[in-house]
Amino acid sequence: MAYSVKKNKLNKVVKLKPKKLKRQYIDGGVIYLEDGIYWVDVEDMKDNPLNVELYSNVTNEDAKVLEFAEIGNEEVAKGNPANLIAVQVHKDGLIASGHTRKKMALMIGVNRLKAEYTTEPYPSDESPYDNVTNLLKTNTYRELTPSVKLNIFETTVDNYEKQYKEEMPPKVRNALLKRLKMTKQTMDKLSVIKKVRPELLKDIDKNATSIEYAYNVATGNDIKVIKKKEGGIDLYNLFTPEMKTRIVAYATTALNNYRSMTIKTKDGYYSPIEDELGWESTRFTGVVSDTFMWAVARVLKEEGKEVSSANGHPTDPDVYLINEDEKIEIKVTQFKGQGSSTSWKGGKGVREGEFLLIAHDADFTRLFITFTTLNENDWDKQGNVGTILKLNKWWENKKDTDDFEFWKGEVYTASDITQMQLESINESI
Repeated sequence: MAYSVKKNKLNKVVKLKPKKLKRQYIDGGVIYLEDGIYWVDVEDMKDNPLNVELYSNVTNEDAKVLEFAEIGNEEVAKGNPANLIAVQVHKDGLIASGHTRKKMALMIGVNRLKAEYTTEPYPSDESPYDNVTNLLKTNTYRELTPSVKLNIFETTVDNYEKQYKEEMPPKVRNALLKRLKMTKQTMDKLSVIKKVRPELLKDIDKNATSIEYAYNVATGNDIKVIKKKEGGIDLYNLFTPEMKTRIVAYATTALNNYRSMTIKTKDGYYSPIEDELGWESTRFTGVVSDTFMWAVARVLKEEGKEVSSANGHPTDPDVYLINEDEKIEIKVTQFKGQGSSTSWKGGKGVREGEFLLIAHDADFTRLFITFTTLNENDWDKQGNVGTILKLNKWWENKKDTDDFEFWKGEVYTASDITQMQLESINESI
C-alpha cells in the first residue's frame, strides 16, 4: 500500500494512509477496522459543546496538545497509531473522550486515530446533569486546573437544577467537591474571582499567584499604596542633633523603667518582662514602637509643633504634624541577624514617606535607629495581604542615596552580606 508524506507543524515527517474506497464500518457508525485496529477518521469526529464549556483553559489545553504531539510523532514513526489510548466516540462521531487527541492529530497531520465506541448514553436536552456526569466519567486523564474545576462545579450544579428543578442537595454537592479535591470555601472564592477579576484565573492556573491573594485583590483587600506627599517640608532637617538625643533618651529611659519595674510576689520581686515566666521577647517590641512614637511626638510638641499620634483610629499615622500635613511612621523589630534575617513588618498597605526604623537586641541593651524614606519598591509582599521590609533589600535600595540618616548604629556591606551594627542604648548620638 502506498503512503503519502507531509511535514506537520512540528516540522516532522509523518506518513498518511490514504482513505480506502471501501470500509467496513462497525455497527453503522464512524469506526472501522483496518490492519487489526479500530479507527475513526479525524474529519468524522464531532466536538462536544459541553466539553468546550467545561475545559475552557486554552493555555493549559494547548500545553497538553503539544505534549501529546511529541508522543504522537514518536508512535507514528514506529508504525503505531498516534494515540496510545483510544478515543471514545458515539456512533455519529460525537466525541465522548478525545478532544485533546483530536487537536493533536490535526497538529501533527494524521487523519485518523485509534478509537472505540463509548458505552455512555448519548447526550439529551432533557438530561443536562447526566450529560455532564457522563462526560466527566470519560475524561479521567485530564489534569484539572483551578479554573477548570470551577467550570466543572458551576456547570454541574446548574445542570442539576435544570434537570431536577431543585437545588443540588448538600450530599451530592459535597461528593462533587471531594471528586474535584477542593473545599466549598475555596470554590466560592474562585467564583468571586471569576465574576470580578476573571483575568486572575490565568495566573492561578499557572501558579503565578495564589487563590487567596487573587481573592483579596478581587475583593479590594490587596496591598494599597498611599503615595508620599509632594512638595512637603524636608523632614530630615526637622530634627536637630539635640532633638534626636532627647527622643532616644525619653524612649530608652521609659523602656528601661518598664523592664526594671518589679511586682512583689510570694516568691519575691519579679519583673513581668524580665522574669523567665514573663513576656515573650517579641511582645516588648510593640511597647518599644509605641514608646518611640510617644517620644517623637512629645519632642515635636516641646518644639512648638502641633502634633497627634496613632492612639485613635488604626489607620492614623504614628506621628502627624498637623499644620505641615506631614506624617512619620515608626517601625520596630528585634534584631535577628544579618542580611534578610532582620526585617520590619508592614500592614495591609504601604504608606510611602519618612520612617523611623528601630532594631533592638533581646535584652534591650543595644539599638539601631535610622530615619529613612521608604517607597513601594522597598517592601515585599508577605502572605496574603501583608508586607515586609528586609534589611538587605532596604540597604541595597538606599546605600547610594540620600534617603537615610543613621541615628544610632549603622549598616554596611561586608563579604557581600548586609551587616547591621547596634550601639549601646547608653551611648550618645
